[in-house]
Amino acid sequence: VLSQIFSLPERQIDRSYLRNFKPGEGLVDVSSTTKEIAGRATMAVSQDRGFRFLNYALMPDVIHTVKGPDGVNRARVVLGLRVEDLKGTTIYQQERPLDLKFEDEQLKTLAEAKRLVLKDFAPIVDGEFTVHLTFMNRTSDEFFTRKERLAVSPGAVALLMGYKVQ
Repeated sequence: VLSQIFSLPERQIDRSYLRNFKPGEGLVDVSSTTKEIAGRATMAVSQDRGFRFLNYALMPDVIHTVKGPDGVNRARVVLGLRVEDLKGTTIYQQERPLDLKFEDEQLKTLAEAKRLVLKDFAPIVDGEFTVHLTFMNRTSDEFFTRKERLAVSPGAVALLMGYKVQ
């Protein structure tokens, strides 16, 4: 449409054909697109009583917070997961909102030497997929994403090792 308009600047364009286009669907959040931060993500498939799960973890390099009137530092974080088949069709999608609260000393520790790891899981079936993981800090409009191909097959080795940090 735009190429026709720009190629014919002196003419009046018949706009009636634009009514045949399907209206846009879904939501696009453009406020975050310029505030990408560094971060890491990982995923693994586990199995329990015959059910498979996609376990994933997101570790942002920084989490910016806002201090509330009670003196507590807060951040509204959303973990996003989208699983697509090889054709690009979304077959599973979830968003997990989290309200993070930190005392000043905890925030100082996170900034100096430690990192926060946020973990979640979702059910998964056998097949080949493209997995999109997204970390979004709604407080500061910062984000990072990771995209990875994943093959889940009946003969795949389930998660054999885990870890816990105290």
